[in-house]
Amino acid sequence: MALIDDIIDAATDDKVPIGTLLRKCLVLEQQVKNEKFKTWLNRELNGYEKVEDLPSYRTFRSVSYGIFLGIAGRQLTNQPLSLHVLNGQDRKVVETCPLMQPAGAYEGRPDKGDDAQLPWNPTLTAKYQQKFFPGSDMVLNRAWQFIPGSVLIGLVETVRTNVLRFALDLKDQLGPSALTVDKLPSETVDRSVVTNIYGGNILIAAHAENISQWSQTSITEGDIQSLIEALTGLYQSSH
Repeated sequence: MALIDDIIDAATDDKVPIGTLLRKCLVLEQQVKNEKFKTWLNRELNGYEKVEDLPSYRTFRSVSYGIFLGIAGRQLTNQPLSLHVLNGQDRKVVETCPLMQPAGAYEGRPDKGDDAQLPWNPTLTAKYQQKFFPGSDMVLNRAWQFIPGSVLIGLVETVRTNVLRFALDLKDQLGPSALTVDKLPSETVDRSVVTNIYGGNILIAAHAENISQWSQTSITEGDIQSLIEALTGLYQSSH
């Protein structure tokens, strides 16, 4: 119980770095032995490798800005970019901003309210440098996705809150007299992870022996047919 109390205290203290909080959770995971929890912790600590693995709090629809240069030193700075000139595939790349880095990378800024930028790939910038002002001497020199500081704060706060809810739930399940969490039924821990860490989605491992890859299915309460289909798919994938 002391470890859970320590995690609760750290989750409610903004002075405790998010990386420190997540590493405390790694110690907890060694006791509860839950692969879903371990996968989430590793991704939040080390960063996400694939965009499709990102939870909703790590993506948002962004606005892009650019700097245009012209003859005789003419300049347009911080110009909002209308993405209608991009083809469909390129537009998808820049209209949504994925935040892939470890959670700790978005904390500890000199001013947490500071905004940030994610530069466009130079190849993409060069491809459209003359498309925004056709027939003009103004060409796109640099472009980036704008990331409001509030989004970065929200990401870190969501991670911290998820951990807090999970720890409080485990403490409630243990009761006042329990000392450690290793005696909790694995089903109880798993249910708490799904509810508090993954936001209530039913996550089904693609392979039981390797839960680094997830298939995610959202099932509405009482939707028996969807549950049957999800379980059937799980059975088929394991045979």
